[in-house]
Amino acid sequence: MIPLQYIRTDRNGTKYYADWTCPRCGGAGEAQKWEYTGKICWGCGGTGRRPKPLIVKEYTPEHEAKLEARRKARETKRLAENPPPSEEELRKKADEARRNCWESEGFNRDGVGYTIGKHMEDAMCGMLEAAIDGNLERGSKRPHQQRLDREKEKLRGFLDVAVAPSVKLISPGLHEEWSKEINEIGKLLGGWIAKTR
Repeated sequence: MIPLQYIRTDRNGTKYYADWTCPRCGGAGEAQKWEYTGKICWGCGGTGRRPKPLIVKEYTPEHEAKLEARRKARETKRLAENPPPSEEELRKKADEARRNCWESEGFNRDGVGYTIGKHMEDAMCGMLEAAIDGNLERGSKRPHQQRLDREKEKLRGFLDVAVAPSVKLISPGLHEEWSKEINEIGKLLGGWIAKTR
């Protein structure tokens, strides 16, 4: 690493330094890990120095306190002019976004379609949680594997309801595509169970 080069001190007592050390190689100019490209650092061309120095400022405690007070004042003003949304507003936005998402997938925003879509979403989240918990579990993974299997079958059941002629929330083609994915998950789950017996 190249030592900092002192430049000047301003009227606030702030000291300015020039940092010439290449940020990629840390001033070494080369590294063994770049052996396949010739070891030379392409950031500095092997000199260890960056083309343009980084200006580093060293503030006095007093000036640092003044700057911090100004930052807090700016943040207070910003929050006063643009207050963050309330928890209720965030919940409404999240709910609307979720409804829009399901609508884009062909589900109704209200009623049966939305309810089935919500159950399918819960089942998918349950599968993901079970997989994560199972991978993190140091003891028996069987309870998490069983939960993943249950959530998988729930998803399959709601998917069958969604394609039923009396509901018609999804097309037969989409049902077939999802069913293949669920079957693939079942195969992966079976392999996971076999490895952890």
